[in-house]
Amino acid sequence: MKKRIESLEALRCIAFLCIFVSHLGYDSISIIGPFGVCVFFILSGFVMTYSSLGNDKIKDVGIVENFKFAVCKIKRLYPLHIATMLLVLPIIFWDNYLYPQHLFYIKTVIKMFIHVMLLHSWVPTEGVHFAFNGASWYLSVILFLYFMFPWIFKKVRKHTGNKSALVQVAALILIQFLVFVALPAILLPKGANYSKLRTWFSYINPISRLFDFMIGCNLGYVFFNRKSGYEKKKSMCYTLLELCVLGSIVFAFAISGSDLVKMLGAKYVSIWTISASLLVYLYAVNRGHISSISANRFTLYIAELSSYTFLIHQVVIRYFHMFTSNAKEHDYITHLVVPLLAFLITILLANCWRTFEKRKQR
Repeated sequence: MKKRIESLEALRCIAFLCIFVSHLGYDSISIIGPFGVCVFFILSGFVMTYSSLGNDKIKDVGIVENFKFAVCKIKRLYPLHIATMLLVLPIIFWDNYLYPQHLFYIKTVIKMFIHVMLLHSWVPTEGVHFAFNGASWYLSVILFLYFMFPWIFKKVRKHTGNKSALVQVAALILIQFLVFVALPAILLPKGANYSKLRTWFSYINPISRLFDFMIGCNLGYVFFNRKSGYEKKKSMCYTLLELCVLGSIVFAFAISGSDLVKMLGAKYVSIWTISASLLVYLYAVNRGHISSISANRFTLYIAELSSYTFLIHQVVIRYFHMFTSNAKEHDYITHLVVPLLAFLITILLANCWRTFEKRKQR
């Protein structure tokens, strides 16, 4: 079993923090969340491929075998998914008490069934894929990606070298842009739900996220087959590369509100894909100063809990928003204290769940 790459674990922490901050409800920084999500999907493909190369763990490939593989990968998080869904029910019932909805109970039962089956990311309706725990759509998508992984891995390991893998990465980035950004901007009917439909199609849609995942798989192959001579380069070169990538992230953040990006609906996927891909690879190489100092006790600790905190954090934030909804816009104490408390409680609950999980396994 390959030793974990601590710098990638640090990047996992950074990605989670981006997502956490984006869910706090501040519009000016909410766009950083899609970057964190993009990193997570690319990182998942990268790590799974890198850890699978050089061993024969994935032998049987087929619909039944792939399904068993996917279920095995997510079964540890499934009870937490159900728990967080149930924890949100009081908020949903309270909202219905304040603002009664037609056929509320029937709709809620149907949504719960869809969420229990982890099918909600396939439904292009915001009221379904973001219902209950809004972050759980990620688990729905990752189940599909894990199902696809044995087939993807079978193709990736047939590469004749890194050049063909990198060509495939470039092709995947281009196809993702054309299919999930450019064409929908032309073909999708413009109407009241256009923005929400575009968000689902490019951001939530498992097929769109399959491209991020496959990009990560190919980069994992490139990293596994890298030439050791490249790593002898001075760290300053890699530090400059890391700074360039961070600059591209800042640039993407700056243009995310432009009319062209909004029109294309690219702010959720395409403007982050290249930067996220490069950052994942540079953090894996870990020769620059930025990736090196990123790996510390704090980031590694948060990364260790990230699979739990990802599912827990938005539920915690929803409860805080419910109890602080009357806070004034310029109440800076509330706006500073609430995020900090929400983060600390998320970490506490993640630790509690991990402890519960360990005791259950004994």
